[in-house]
Amino acid sequence: MSNLEEVFEINSIAELNELAQELAGRFQAGDVIALEADLGGGKTHLTKAMMQALGGAGSQVTSPTFALFQQYALEHTEFEAIYHWDWYRIESLSELERIGWHEYLEHDALHMIEWPSKFPELLNFPHYQITLRRAESKRDTYRKVSFKKVNY
Repeated sequence: MSNLEEVFEINSIAELNELAQELAGRFQAGDVIALEADLGGGKTHLTKAMMQALGGAGSQVTSPTFALFQQYALEHTEFEAIYHWDWYRIESLSELERIGWHEYLEHDALHMIEWPSKFPELLNFPHYQITLRRAESKRDTYRKVSFKKVNY
């Protein structure tokens, strides 16, 4: 894959699930995905779709807004888990350190981070960025999804 941005137009939940299935094959254990979207933009749903694409139960995925971090175990795959982060309510870098951010990065998991722009200095290494954008003139399920490698 090139380092260029790829853009996908999604018109339904089924299409988002198909995109997650396609993207899941590109990731390796330890990869980090920065998820950007407005509130209600589909970040958690994409994580749920990724969980299903990797053979896990999407039903266990919930928004980590109040927990700040969720861990979803995976079996029969190279990923031990999906680590689902929400930096929206994190107040400081020291709070992320207390949670164990750097230690978790050493695990063979897929790390999905909601609101990564809050602490961009923590993502100064190769990672993926997925941005979901709505269009007011389109249906509620419509999203323009951009996918790119960063710092590769």
